Amino acid sequence: MTWVIPREHGAWMMWIGPLIVGIGATPWKYTQILLVGASLFAFMAADPFLQGLRQPRRRGYWWRWAWGYGVVAAAFGIPLLVAVPGLVFAGIGAAVCLAVNSVFALRRQDRHLVNDLLAIAGLTLTGIAAYLVGRGSLDEPAWGFWALCVAYFFGTALYVKSLIRERRNRTLKWAANVYGTVLALTCLAAGWAVAVACLPAAVRAWAIRQERPPKVKTIGILEIAISLWFVVWMTVWLRNLAGT
Repeated sequence: MTWVIPREHGAWMMWIGPLIVGIGATPWKYTQILLVGASLFAFMAADPFLQGLRQPRRRGYWWRWAWGYGVVAAAFGIPLLVAVPGLVFAGIGAAVCLAVNSVFALRRQDRHLVNDLLAIAGLTLTGIAAYLVGRGSLDEPAWGFWALCVAYFFGTALYVKSLIRERRNRTLKWAANVYGTVLALTCLAAGWAVAVACLPAAVRAWAIRQERPPKVKTIGILEIAISLWFVVWMTVWLRNLAGT
């Protein structure tokens, strides 16, 4: 049997990265184990669910996997919600984002930037969930952290799209370059650690030319490395801000 596993490497980092930061920047709680399990299998369920919408003829196959992963996610998620009821709002937020993604999937518009933004907003809610589990409440640093994650990963989506699926769209590449620079400069207002977290993304956007992009595998490895850098420095920033 071949397991159905999401192949979008960027999407994996978009939910794992914020989750790691949220756990690393807050006190340890046993419920964080439940959160990891619930987040993992909810993510695993979302992909075959959307695939079923895109491929009606194989919907039964895809949705069986979605149902199976969903049951496991619920096994982790129900006791987690009992322990931390406030997480229901993060779940609702993620469900709303998935619902909009579903509309784009039905219309075969998965690559639309609005769809990307909403997918990122939903995936990065794992950071908010981890913060809530660790601290028991949400505050201004938590929402600021989530907004930074959405902004950062949207920039990576712009950049990757400009090198792979939109290689002839010079406007998009310039937009990705300028976006990364503006984000890094804007982040100076949040603190030097945040600016340092975003700086490599700005540098690589200008350094890599659209006319001669690296191989897809090389692009993916570089994005993982840069995103790990972002995760490390965001953890440092959030821990200092929250006084952990």
